[in-house]
Amino acid sequence: MIQAPAAIALSLLLLPACAPAGEGSGNGKDGGSLIHATMESLAFAPAVIEASIGDTIVWRNEDLVPHTVDATDNSWTSGEMKPKQEFRHAITKAGPIELKCLYHPVMKAEIMVASL
Repeated sequence: MIQAPAAIALSLLLLPACAPAGEGSGNGKDGGSLIHATMESLAFAPAVIEASIGDTIVWRNEDLVPHTVDATDNSWTSGEMKPKQEFRHAITKAGPIELKCLYHPVMKAEIMVASL
């Protein structure tokens, strides 16, 4: 039988596993969520990210070649990301944000930012 303090400690260790895949809470700018995404096999994953103002998205290059994460309106860019490098971007406004990789035109994604 597990004693109460041990059961509480165990439940606290397992709690992060209950968050949706690719998301955490309280680690983004202004207390928003931290959302993880990757670039691999010449594609953004996920191709559509749902976010809110205050969230921070972290992209990690899991490919063998360099990539970029660029807003198609040229409002921001990651610059070149070599394999295993990460880039963070804080979401500051509502609406869709279309993304591209400067080096690989077939790589496209979208961030759907909910309004407050």
